[in-house]
Amino acid sequence: MPTEHEHLDAMHPWLRERVAAALAEWRATAAVGETIRLVESVRSTATQAKYFSEGRSKADGVNKLSLHQFSPALAADVAVMRGGKYVANASDPTWSRWGKAAQSHGLEWGGAWTGIVDCPHVQVAVQQRVRLAQVAAGVDADGVWGPATERAVGGPFRGGSGWERMSLAAWSALEHG
Repeated sequence: MPTEHEHLDAMHPWLRERVAAALAEWRATAAVGETIRLVESVRSTATQAKYFSEGRSKADGVNKLSLHQFSPALAADVAVMRGGKYVANASDPTWSRWGKAAQSHGLEWGGAWTGIVDCPHVQVAVQQRVRLAQVAAGVDADGVWGPATERAVGGPFRGGSGWERMSLAAWSALEHG
């Protein structure tokens, strides 16, 4: 099982900085016996497909990608523990504290979603993902997907939710040269 440091290292630097700050903020307000652990960042296609088949995700990992599948990762998941046991109740105040900490650092929190509510999940919001792609591609980072961005990243808007605007290969090529 990867350590928190290894999960942080697998994240895009923009996400890494904000997740680390949100974790520190949550920990500073934790009651005795409460802990939070970073449990996932990068996820394999096989793991994503498993989560989809279990109904834990709307992304199947092939036709619809999770932000966990990108390298570096654009999403992360945590586990909140009390007395050594996972806090499973989404209405528990520990989760709203996590959401507030994450959102205060500019992260999109899965606990604020409708449909599948995913309290452990945080991700880079769509407009910021576009900006990151634009910066990596060397175009004006205005957060708007337009013709210049399409030309720079080699692909059009794909539609759907998640990281809908770039393929894994295009993202990896931009981020890793």
